[in-house]
Amino acid sequence: MVHHKLKWIGLIIGMILLSACGQGTIDGKSNQEQTANILAEATFLNQSWIEKGYDGKLAPVEIAVGASEQAVAQQLGTPKSTGYYEGGRFQEFAQATFFINEDLERVVAIALDIFSQRLTAAELTEALGSPDESYFDEMDGFWIYAYQLDEYELFFEADKEGGTLQFVWLREN
Repeated sequence: MVHHKLKWIGLIIGMILLSACGQGTIDGKSNQEQTANILAEATFLNQSWIEKGYDGKLAPVEIAVGASEQAVAQQLGTPKSTGYYEGGRFQEFAQATFFINEDLERVVAIALDIFSQRLTAAELTEALGSPDESYFDEMDGFWIYAYQLDEYELFFEADKEGGTLQFVWLREN
């Protein structure tokens, strides 16, 4: 009987010690917070970008290329800013910037500022595979990593070759 009680006490102490493992902090963040941050970074850019791109959707955005200007307004309300870029009208929202063909009154491109994600070209290639094209765009001054997705093009702009990704675009080909 004593042997049986010692066995249970040992088991309980072992469980307490194991449950305490991993509960510390590093740089003021708990292990759970660090894991959540790592998972968020790891899952931000994934294969769904390619899959959704074939359907005209930029992964983090719910509105697709081809949506009407009215549909954008109904879903997102009033834009933060509006203007013209390369001959077309744009509407900037917190979520993304939508480029509108004025004649058709529909979205022809969507752009998203991803600089805060601090992703590199190497991480892009690891997540999505090798781009179909990689080149310097002299007009805009960005290094481009482009993926051809049938009737759409998904491309990322970096500050330099191999550098930090700044923007991602999805546009009609």
